Amino acid sequence: MSFTPNGKICLCKVDFDSTYQHQVYFNSKQQQQEYFSQKVVKTFNDYTTVRTTRADGSLKSSVKVECNIDVLRTKACNYMYYQNLHHGNRIFYAFIKQLIYINEDVTEIVFETDVYQTWLFDVEVLQSYVVREHHATDNIGANVVPEKFNFQDYTYEEKSNIGLTGVNKIGYLVGSAEPYDDTNSRGAEYTGVYQGLFYFYYEDTTKLNDLLTALEKKGGDCIVFVCAVPRVVMENVGKTPIFDSDKAESELLPAKEGCVHTSDFAINMYHDFNLNRSDITFEGYKPKNNKLFTYPFTCLEVTNHAGSQVEYHIEDFVFNKEDSGLKDIAFHLYADISGSPSICLIPVNYKNCAENYDFGIDIGGFPQCGINTDTYKLWLAKNQYSNAMDIAGGIGSILGGIGMLVATPISGGTSTVAGVGMIAGGVTGILQSANNNYQASKEPNKAQTGTGKNNLLTAMGYNDFVFYIRTIKKNYAQTVDTFFTMYGYQVNRVKQPNLDSRPCFNYIQTIDVNLVGGIPNDDLEVLKSIYNKGVTLWKPTTTIGDYSQDNSPVEE
Repeated sequence: MSFTPNGKICLCKVDFDSTYQHQVYFNSKQQQQEYFSQKVVKTFNDYTTVRTTRADGSLKSSVKVECNIDVLRTKACNYMYYQNLHHGNRIFYAFIKQLIYINEDVTEIVFETDVYQTWLFDVEVLQSYVVREHHATDNIGANVVPEKFNFQDYTYEEKSNIGLTGVNKIGYLVGSAEPYDDTNSRGAEYTGVYQGLFYFYYEDTTKLNDLLTALEKKGGDCIVFVCAVPRVVMENVGKTPIFDSDKAESELLPAKEGCVHTSDFAINMYHDFNLNRSDITFEGYKPKNNKLFTYPFTCLEVTNHAGSQVEYHIEDFVFNKEDSGLKDIAFHLYADISGSPSICLIPVNYKNCAENYDFGIDIGGFPQCGINTDTYKLWLAKNQYSNAMDIAGGIGSILGGIGMLVATPISGGTSTVAGVGMIAGGVTGILQSANNNYQASKEPNKAQTGTGKNNLLTAMGYNDFVFYIRTIKKNYAQTVDTFFTMYGYQVNRVKQPNLDSRPCFNYIQTIDVNLVGGIPNDDLEVLKSIYNKGVTLWKPTTTIGDYSQDNSPVEE
């Protein structure tokens, strides 16, 4: 496409080029004309005609000016605008593509129309599919469309822990097939589920031993398990441990039915979404773009140190607001009383759920303690009635035999033999009973071995929920932050593009941008390709290419 300027030509030096990676955005034609008039380095008011010729099979727009080529090169002319009387007062803007030497006084200028500036106020950008852009706001959590980054290397800052095995003292939950008292109950409902055992909890091991002994005396081999669990499991079964160290043995009571929800836990986060403030840094680096404070660049990770961890998107929590700006992320802690107790941590007000059970994390497999049972005492307890009957029967046989011997002469034959047999049988029964007692007393004590799962973690104080702020490493954060500064955030939706939402520059990239306007179709196609490829629109008052300028959204 070519034009025949016949009027004023102004040669300029500008900081953008015909690649259209950068352009200057203006709010009015007057602002546009004032800007370019300040870039003029050489003006020609009267000039000869501009020829359109063919070079290498393509059209070439050019104009000859009366000026030495070295003068134009010295002035670094790379842009021009002109008025052609054939088009009235319209100003055409163009890139200088080449300077050709004609003679000492004449230079031919080959140019290409800058379709963006020439038709800026003749087209309208309608709602289009926007791929990337600089948003009008940058509130933390407002822009969460996934980005095309893949990071596997993170840093972790421990923020807090619940203190299950530290702050909360470890106690011992005992499951017994026999009650301590004379209750006739076979079980009860504990934490919402029927349990056919009787439960006891104690933190003092000396008193625990007394309890085990007492239960064994009463019910023999009735101890089903002894499990080491943190106090929080029993918190709502009684605000204090069920067994107080000052209580006498006779006052020990079985655990009563308790509430499932044991306690609340909050992790303090200085993360003010409304004021765009956060105390999180990336190994000391503070980013400019608040999207780095959202997932996957930043997240809250909770682990149980036993192979399970859950990632929580901080921006998906509804914080408990306080006047100080300090925000709390809240969790509910649940526990159950059973032969294999577990504790579950549930996020509160997360992803629009008051309690989001799908994102809970649990700790189970608390150490099953090894216990030593006195086999002989248990045998006596179990067999004391049958032993007494055996001995009583033996004595009865002896007495019966003696009676028969007294009543019957020795020569009686049969009766005498019967009486002697009764005596022998009674003695034998007593001896057999005594032998059973002796063998039982020689049996070694029976040991019930505890399982090793989580034993070491509990002993180390790490069988716990621990909270970490997980961030990408500093060098990655700097790279991503610079990218966001230059190219904005991923959008991926149909909307009105933001062409003028930031104080210094706006990047915009579209797919099949929707442009309307009465301009030549070939120029319209070029203009569409500019938006679809991506362009940075700079304000006329800023330095093009200087990304160190503060381009943060202007607070209203």
